[in-house]
Amino acid sequence: MTRQDLINFNIHKKWTSARIKFYEEQKETINRLSSILSDMPKGSKSIYDTEAETLTNLLDKINELIEETKNETIKKEYEIKEQLNKLDDKYGLLLYHHYILGDSIKYIAKEILHYREKYVYDLKKEALEQFEKVQEKKGWIRNTKYDLIYNVINSGYPIINLIGANFILALLLCLLTYTRYS
Repeated sequence: MTRQDLINFNIHKKWTSARIKFYEEQKETINRLSSILSDMPKGSKSIYDTEAETLTNLLDKINELIEETKNETIKKEYEIKEQLNKLDDKYGLLLYHHYILGDSIKYIAKEILHYREKYVYDLKKEALEQFEKVQEKKGWIRNTKYDLIYNVINSGYPIINLIGANFILALLLCLLTYTRYS
């Protein structure tokens, strides 16, 4: 997630809520149509069955849209929280309360962090910079031996799961030690 994704998360949550509300209204309309259709005199069974099936399909599609929309927001929030967990506690706490929960800086300064408001504004700038740095590190392979080992173990290759991460770690440490002294 980028800094802008974090900043826009509350807007995304509001947009998602508005979409879900719209879908729920459409669902209610279809339910009303369904009850009107069932109360009408039955002229032809095939017409009634087709209309009822269409309404049922519409309800299923709307339920899928609602679930998909909710899952999208949950996934985005999870990704942001995962990245926030990599920050210092005060930075993560500040960004979480401000951008995820929507708390004001004044409230966070007074009730959460117990710092002066001006200091919390400065802290927010630092926290956003740290958040951005965590994003930049994600996906990059750095050159320290520990980063190399981490990237190999977390690469997702099935052979690593088969052999075992501890064996791979030991092998890589031996190779790195050997190359350093040769």
